[in-house]
Parts: sequence; structure tokens; C-alpha cells
Amino acid sequence: MVRGVESRQAGDMGARCIDCNGFVLEDSVIDGALNHGLDVFNCAACRVSRNRITNTATVAGMGRGGNGQYNGVRFGGPGSLFERNEVRRTGYLGVDIRGPAMIRRNSFSEFNLVKTDGAGIYTWTNKAVEIAENLVFDGAGSMVAWQGIGELRPNGAWATIRPAETRGEQPQIYMSGVKPFGGPSVDRYTPEPGYDWARYE
Repeated sequence: MVRGVESRQAGDMGARCIDCNGFVLEDSVIDGALNHGLDVFNCAACRVSRNRITNTATVAGMGRGGNGQYNGVRFGGPGSLFERNEVRRTGYLGVDIRGPAMIRRNSFSEFNLVKTDGAGIYTWTNKAVEIAENLVFDGAGSMVAWQGIGELRPNGAWATIRPAETRGEQPQIYMSGVKPFGGPSVDRYTPEPGYDWARYE
């Protein structure tokens, strides 16, 4: 168990736990990491609660390159819980859910500060994901990133909770407060035939 620690101005990730079981992080502060604030990946029965993860990857070019970088949090694993955290001021995604997880009672704000086409809460090809009672607001969208697209949506962000190309069992999304800005509150890429997407709106 890790409790009451501070990680500030990390050159890559503020905190990282890969392929571990039962990891617990509570009542801590992660501020100013240049890539991910927190990376808890492929871990079973992990719990991350009551933490502040702020000012992550807010400087373009200082984090890792490629897709899936510049996130406040990357999180996932069977039986894992991300609860009562504040994730604020993030270069791309507030939380990138990578594996089964419960994402509950968090606040995600001021995301997409450096990159675009992101979300406060984002999933990718996951099963057994529950997203409940979260607040998602004030997505930004990088004006620099939008210049090459030829289209600028209001406030530069167009998805807040985004299960992208999810296969199999769909994420359960309920009782999450979303402040609309520039597009739908729940957005998905092109679904595969047969999915009842409206069930999760």
C-alpha cells in the first residue's frame, strides 16, 4: 500500500505499476509528470482512491511520442477500482481505461490541453468496464493540434466519455454527470454491426 506520497515534476510517469496484483495508492499527489501521471496497467485487484493527479503532459513534445501518451491516468485490470480521484489539467485523456475496471465517483477536467480527439474518460476494446457517478467537464482541445484537421469544433473537444471500437461486452455507463461541449456527451467510433449503442447513452 502506498499512501500520502507526493510525486512532482517526473520526467516520464509520475507513478507506475505494471503486471502487479493488489496495488493500492491512496491520499497522494501526482503533479507535473511529462507523460502519464499514473500508469497502473495489467494489474488485478488494484485500488486507486482519493488522489490528485494534476498538470500532466501539459508541454507539447516533452512526453513520449505516438498514440496512447500524454494521459492523466492509464488504468485497468480485473477487479480493479479507480475511485474518488481528481484528474485535472491533462495533455490528452483524463483516464485511458485499458482492461476491465470500475471507474467511479471521480472528477476529470481540463483535458485535451496538448492533443485533440480525446476524452475525459476513454476506453479501448475492453470488456467488464463500469463507469459510474463521475464528473467530466471543461475539455479544452489544443488549437495547434486542430489546425491540421481543417475543422474546429466548439471548445476543441468533442467527446467526454468515449468507448472506442469496443468489442464484445459493452461498457456500462451510468449516472455520470457530463458538461456538454462541442459534441455528444457519450461518443463512439463506428460500431460493429449489431451493437445497441443507444442502450449506453
